[in-house]
Amino acid sequence: KKKNGVDDDGDQCNGADNHLSQPQDNDGEGRHESATLSEINLSSTLNLTSDPEVRQQFKIEKIKTRGDYWGMGLLRSFGIEVGSEDNVDSHSYRPDRFIRMYLYWAFQSTFGVVFLSFLAIFVVICMFFAALYLAAGTMTPECIIVSSQEFGANPMSMYSDAFALSWTTFTTVGYGNTYTATGNDFDSDDAAHRCSGVILLCTVEAFLGLLFASMCGAILFGKVARVQSHAHLTFANAICLQCEKNEEDFVDDCSTDSDVDEELDVFTPRDGRQTRKTIMLHRMSTLGGGCPSLKIQAVNDLCNRGGGEMIDAVMKVVGVRMQMKGGKISYVQYVKVDLVDEVNPFFARVWHGNHVLDQSSPLLTANARKAIERNGGAWPMSWFKSPEKMRRKLDFHSLIVTVSGISNLSASSVHAYKRYKSSDVIIGFDFAPLVYEKPCGALAVDMGLINDVCETRGGRGEHLLGETSLEETDQSVITKERGVGASLPRFTSTVIRRSTGQQ
Repeated sequence: KKKNGVDDDGDQCNGADNHLSQPQDNDGEGRHESATLSEINLSSTLNLTSDPEVRQQFKIEKIKTRGDYWGMGLLRSFGIEVGSEDNVDSHSYRPDRFIRMYLYWAFQSTFGVVFLSFLAIFVVICMFFAALYLAAGTMTPECIIVSSQEFGANPMSMYSDAFALSWTTFTTVGYGNTYTATGNDFDSDDAAHRCSGVILLCTVEAFLGLLFASMCGAILFGKVARVQSHAHLTFANAICLQCEKNEEDFVDDCSTDSDVDEELDVFTPRDGRQTRKTIMLHRMSTLGGGCPSLKIQAVNDLCNRGGGEMIDAVMKVVGVRMQMKGGKISYVQYVKVDLVDEVNPFFARVWHGNHVLDQSSPLLTANARKAIERNGGAWPMSWFKSPEKMRRKLDFHSLIVTVSGISNLSASSVHAYKRYKSSDVIIGFDFAPLVYEKPCGALAVDMGLINDVCETRGGRGEHLLGETSLEETDQSVITKERGVGASLPRFTSTVIRRSTGQQ
């Protein structure tokens, strides 16, 4: 932009806007007297062109033009800002980069790896102070007592004696076999003053040892709190797209294992029974074959033991839509996906989140939503003839599913999430029933069937098993090209195993 001028679009430019800084020589000549901390530095050479198809790309950095000196960095480390009236970021929090990166790494790593890092840091610090003790003991051997003798009485064990003094001081253990000399160990006061440096060195190491122990405890406490805040549930590996057409008066209370399918009573069928399943089937049995639905399955890991429920659980789904241009992502949009059952007051076993793909669904293409609206709010029958044709109506890159609530086990807020790609959608299938009844009459969940799916009625499911079999295993590999919307093709490789259960 031109300062106090007119830009290419004819809009007036504000004089306070960022402007392109002029090149400066080594002597600093040509520097603007009115330049501030917000002055822009172009790290690339300007090469303007009249071709409208070619867009210039620059890297913008803030430079310090005046009012800065070497001591300001030291003052900032103590939280003192000097001459920062024009810097809008002067009061922003800037933690130490090394500590910040280590904390991020510690929370992402396992407990065993973090313990090893603690041990490595402990050994390095002790070895560093042992080298200092070795130098101090060499200059003043009478200041360090090793087994009632002066330091260096055994030249072969000087560094090991210094290391023993280092780690006992760092951990404040103090066995007493290696220690610093006191005034009673000397005949004169002048000799005792020579040991002040060694005593100060031990004091600093002991203080660092206390800080190190508290830092390790804080990191472990944070990791334990992170484990407690993670929801004890498992998401299925796939999302089922149910496309079967059901009769309006068909009710099957045993066809689903969801904890919330029988919570709300809204629609009353002809026979008078009211269930959430009836509502879903009614919406799928409208004119033209109805609207299919996406089904997400979450299973409570503590479903087969008492006290592992989640209270006031909420499931939210966000769709991610992308546009590609020139091999790069040019546009990303996050859309909210409404679920029929997004709240579960008592999540004990299995939870099914259903999203109806109707004219208001943000997961469909614009043309598909218009066609559904023209067809009276239902999918045209011609779309159900081919699973590939149904997949072309979907327009999203991935789905982010989050579940949050209060754990009845730890009485703390917990959450978990799962990211599904568009290739994880299986058309024409439903999740296999998981809940069964024990001989004693109690209900239990078969955790081995979490990822099992069965074909819906009508046999319109897509072909999952390929013709290539893996050696010595009853499984097949499928590799398909699945379009993401209309512009994001993906290649996915999935291993499908035959289930021993019969549906």
